[in-house]
Amino acid sequence: MSTSQKTPKLAPRMSAVQPSPIIEVSNAVRDLKAKGEKVINFSIGVPGFLPPAHVYAAAETAAKEENDNGAYLAGRGQNALITAFLDRLKQNGLNYTEAETCVQLGGKGALFNLFQILVEAGDEVLCPAPYWASYPDMVALAGADFRAIACPAAQNYKMTPEQLDAAITPKTKVFIFNNPSNPTGMLYTPEEVDALAAALVKHPHVTIISDDIYDKLTYGAPFKHVTTSEPSLKPRTIIVQSVSKSYG
Repeated sequence: MSTSQKTPKLAPRMSAVQPSPIIEVSNAVRDLKAKGEKVINFSIGVPGFLPPAHVYAAAETAAKEENDNGAYLAGRGQNALITAFLDRLKQNGLNYTEAETCVQLGGKGALFNLFQILVEAGDEVLCPAPYWASYPDMVALAGADFRAIACPAAQNYKMTPEQLDAAITPKTKVFIFNNPSNPTGMLYTPEEVDALAAALVKHPHVTIISDDIYDKLTYGAPFKHVTTSEPSLKPRTIIVQSVSKSYG
């Protein structure tokens, strides 16, 4: 009897996925630091601050509470957490209900799940470039095509409404709007958001994923949401948020 071991055979769809370049850079930084090199890490988006002491104290208290200790929470997420998030959205002038909200394990997990339920083979996902490195691979795993629209430094890394209007086709299912941008840090002005929203109104078949994870890191500049510009976009806009950036 053979005792040789074989590694699992991966599904063919995995051939479309590439290792994360962000993780590769992060690992290289870690290796250099271990060798005593002085390195500034521009890879993973980790804030340079930790949550305040009262957050750690609250987490410890919650862990010791007997209520729901060890029990499964509601599939949508803990009510108190959803309520806090809805209050957070109101800071941007956005009003949603509990029924329109759910908790996920990380912003990346939320985006992965969204692509799985929104797109399939033959669909296109549009995104301004530069973009967060994980978008294309998540779209590829969902079987759809990722189309990057070049937004060079000459236009401040921002997509124009003319570019967006020209890029949308009958195959376009999703438009990713990441504002402020990862990796450039660029923030669209309220007037620029208005113009993009007006362009999206003309294409009712397109779902908008509004990746707002950096909305509080604007260094004093005003942040405007696409659904504030055009309330009619709200039914087909999905907001993705996270506590990892603004709250350390």
